[in-house]
Amino acid sequence: MQSTIVDLGSMRGQTSAAMAINNADDVVGQANSTAFLWRHGHMAKLPMLLNRSDPSSPPANSIAYSINDAGVIAGDCDTDGGEILGTERGQYNAVLWDHGAIRDLGSLPGYLCASARHINNAGVTVGLGVNESMGFGTHEYKAAVGVYTPGKTFRMSNARLYAENSQGDRVEAIQMHGATHIRLTISGVARLLDEIKFPEMPLDFFINDQRQVVMNVGRQGSGEPGDSDSIGSYVVTWKNGSGRTILPSITGFPETSASGINNRGEIVGFAYNPSQYSSGTRGVLWNGSSMVDLTKTYAQGTFWTIERAAGINDSGVVVGTGREAGLNPRAILLKTH
Repeated sequence: MQSTIVDLGSMRGQTSAAMAINNADDVVGQANSTAFLWRHGHMAKLPMLLNRSDPSSPPANSIAYSINDAGVIAGDCDTDGGEILGTERGQYNAVLWDHGAIRDLGSLPGYLCASARHINNAGVTVGLGVNESMGFGTHEYKAAVGVYTPGKTFRMSNARLYAENSQGDRVEAIQMHGATHIRLTISGVARLLDEIKFPEMPLDFFINDQRQVVMNVGRQGSGEPGDSDSIGSYVVTWKNGSGRTILPSITGFPETSASGINNRGEIVGFAYNPSQYSSGTRGVLWNGSSMVDLTKTYAQGTFWTIERAAGINDSGVVVGTGREAGLNPRAILLKTH
């Protein structure tokens, strides 16, 4: 099948990762430990916060996780040049980048660090308050959910997980009576969508403007895929209030994790084998109940392995991480024809 794989670059570093794409084909992510915006074939470094302990020395790390159609970017940035708790990163705050300007959203009350993870087209931003970080690409201890509404403050939510679309519909995970209730609210009316019981636990949410909900469910413990306290995860989706659908995986990679959904209902993510996680993952795309292995379908005849699909826009353009001939991971853009 015809396709185009574009290496987005790494800003003179060795590795990079694309995290999200909007409908103008703008891509954001991290390269050389720094948040980037890729636009019209050019990768540019996003501004950093000032180092609070030494303004003459910029902080070491930043990362961009999400971008909306207005070009506003959500992520986080270190606020000092040191390390905390013996980890790889210094203290960091949730930030927004708005057309060249960086806005510090701060952290949440009682939490050392914060990260903005998703921003919708209405500007509503969802993030995390955390008290410990283990560096990019590894486990972060999630402690609180924060929601930023334009013109208001970055506030704590009472949900364990939270997502909101551009129309104000939201999905939340609320712990009640020994289980986690998945609650969908449309036009102010809440309904119970599902219930998750231990040892399973919801790990992340996505909701598009068609009110299709996607959720990653972890088995045994609350760890992210690949962590020692998690033996796997799977992806479920609900559409138009119907019952849950468990999305399929691929041979040799039985566990799945979703990373995003567009308004056509196409879902992207990756598949993996918990017992062989270090050997690699495979980027996948689900359309309805069918699944596509992106490497086998779109990288045939190339030296690329598409390891993760992190975002997809409404035109079906996918971004994520791949390796060419087994070299370092790179931010990539995948166009299908």
